[in-house]
Amino acid sequence: MSLRHLLITDMPSASKTAQPSTEVERSLRFWKRIRRVLQVALVLFVIVIVGLLAIDRGAGPAPVLPETEEQFSLTLSVIGAAPTDVVYAVEQRARPFYRIFEFDPTTGEDRTIFTVPEDAIIYGLALSPDRASLAVAYSPNFEIEGSGLWTLDIATESFVEVMPAEPNLYITELEWASDGASVLATHVDRTGNEERLAIAEIDLADGVSSIVVENAITPAVSADSLYYLTVDDQKARRSIGVSDSTLTHTELVVGDSTFDLDHLIASTGGDSVHVAVLESQSDTETSLSIGSRAQAHGNHNVRSTWWDIDTSEPQASPSEIEPTIVYDASINPDGAIAYATLEGLSIVTDGKRTDVIASRAIRFVAS
Repeated sequence: MSLRHLLITDMPSASKTAQPSTEVERSLRFWKRIRRVLQVALVLFVIVIVGLLAIDRGAGPAPVLPETEEQFSLTLSVIGAAPTDVVYAVEQRARPFYRIFEFDPTTGEDRTIFTVPEDAIIYGLALSPDRASLAVAYSPNFEIEGSGLWTLDIATESFVEVMPAEPNLYITELEWASDGASVLATHVDRTGNEERLAIAEIDLADGVSSIVVENAITPAVSADSLYYLTVDDQKARRSIGVSDSTLTHTELVVGDSTFDLDHLIASTGGDSVHVAVLESQSDTETSLSIGSRAQAHGNHNVRSTWWDIDTSEPQASPSEIEPTIVYDASINPDGAIAYATLEGLSIVTDGKRTDVIASRAIRFVAS
């Protein structure tokens, strides 16, 4: 027998020597598989939890209070012109460029008339019937967590407190009364366990605030009538309420009363009302734009289509204005609609939209 044969014969079996190592490797592979399964399960668990939280946030009504955080934006750019009177807007840029400015859509010129101080916040803006003053929903300090009413004289730039800001009481979506003696506003009461919404009227002479309509937001004054969005038990807005000088309450229906409504404005003469109909999230994804049914969600940062309502009929129908995200809107006595969008400032005259300013920091507008 050869030496080579002896060495091979006497050498321990390869399978015998490798077996312990193989068992260890199998065990390691097993635990690696278990770990991968656990990792995948953990990822799926996190996705489900995040999804549920997102659904929970989206299940409620859209918030009434506007976004008040300062927005970064480069200096605004004038990109168009429109044949209408001056408008006033809030540019919510990083300080010290947080301001109220006057803009002439015909010439493209703008002028700062109020620079917002450090820690102060603006919640809304409205132009008086004589176009001499602005009503400003304002808080001198964000830590108050509430807002009051100030007036800003456009010529002198004098800023005067009418009603002080109080904790957990906000006013926003301002609208002057026809006689210029008071200002109407959405009143948000967070002093209790549940948020209460109503239309309030603030007397400019003494600053006294009184509730005019419960469960309502977004006042719009036209002739002798007050229009507003009604708020149901889930705080959804599906119809337009009307109160006239005799305090008779009626209701205007938009579509089949399932649409989610926002930004309400009314012509001075009382012949028409305009309201933004929000797109549902699913319809936004599929680019449907007119008459989309509402879905409950917690964010109004979606596109909307303007609907026009002839108050003599009354008959509501979607306009042909291109849908866009609207932050705030106003209508002047000539019927021109100015609105702040995600992209800047737009003006509608004779049914045609003109983008006049490019800026991602404009949040409120008055005309």
